[in-house]
Parts: sequence; C-alpha cells; structure tokens
Amino acid sequence: MKAIRLGIIFLIAAVLLSAQTVHLGQHVYFNDEGAIDIAADASLAVQRLDQNYVPFVLFMGMALDQKKVAAIPRENVVMIYKDQEYHLPALSDFRKEYRRDGADAKLYERFFAGVESLVGSKLRHYRFRLQNQFYPSRSSGALATNEGSVSGTIGFVTFAYFKNPGFQIGDQVTIKVFDKKDPEIWGSVVVEFRGQTDLSH
Repeated sequence: MKAIRLGIIFLIAAVLLSAQTVHLGQHVYFNDEGAIDIAADASLAVQRLDQNYVPFVLFMGMALDQKKVAAIPRENVVMIYKDQEYHLPALSDFRKEYRRDGADAKLYERFFAGVESLVGSKLRHYRFRLQNQFYPSRSSGALATNEGSVSGTIGFVTFAYFKNPGFQIGDQVTIKVFDKKDPEIWGSVVVEFRGQTDLSH
C-alpha cells in the first residue's frame, strides 16, 4: 500500500513540478521545489539514447533552510517516464549488461561541463564528494556506494543509469529522489531529451 501511495505522489509531482524545473543550458536541468535541491545533467544521456542503459549525472544537496542531513539510497532514486516508474538497477546486473561505463566517464569528463554547469543554480555553492558514486566506472578503481548523503554544504554527485524503455529525442522524464527515513524530504527534476551535442570537433 505504501508503494502505491508513493507511486501516486510521484505521478502527481511529475505534473506539478515540470513548470518548476529550470533549464540551465547544455542539457542541464535544475529544481529546488523540494527539501533536496537537484540538478540532472542529460548531456551524455542524449548521446546514448540507442543504448540499453542511459546515463544521467545527478547533483544533489539539501536546501539551505532545512538545516538537516538527508541519506539517499540507490533504491530511492526513481525515474517516471510515460506514467511508469523505473528504479536504478543493481550494480551487479548493470555491469553484466552494460560495458560502456568507462567510455561514458571519459566522454563526460572531456566534453561536458560537470560541476561547472551548475553556475546558474543554488548548487554552485555546494562541495561535492566525487569519490563515491552509485555507478563508478570500472576503469576508475573507485568503490561503489549504495547511499549518498547531502547537507546544506555537502552535495552528492553520481552517475545514474536507467534501463532504456525506448527513449526518443523530445521525450521528457522526471527523476525523483527521497530520504531513506522520511519520504517528505525529496527532490525532483524534469528532463527533456533535446537534440544531441555535436562531438565531431
């Protein structure tokens, strides 16, 4: 019953929050409506819409007026696409089915702005811990974490891969995260898959 109630909340939020999301440019979207400020970088996602998993880079931090710390486990990151919910895959399943994580990390580092893309949002003030991620690339040697924590000064950044349900350019998705103990502490952002960035130069 709790899962059904949360699902209804997510779907309502997807409609209400689409107007609250700000496009910062370069496929980066930001929303500060919830207690958790969240930005989603889809610059790499639009390059991978033909793959079985699609990568986003999520930046999260606790809103400054909350004076709290939130813990966000992997299972509390949800994508809503065409009224269906999709959860992050287990790391073991993901690595069996997807082999481009190392190439993704290198491409993102080379061509896309990363933390610099947050200059137009409140998240520019956060310090991000780069060593812990849900899906560190195998080539990085970093250990995966199952949970990220955020406060008013410390943010969490991670690659987030979702199984591709058939994305197309022009589609919209909502990504929502919520605290391990209190689902009322959440953040949500709407992403639109716009045209690809030309990487030929």
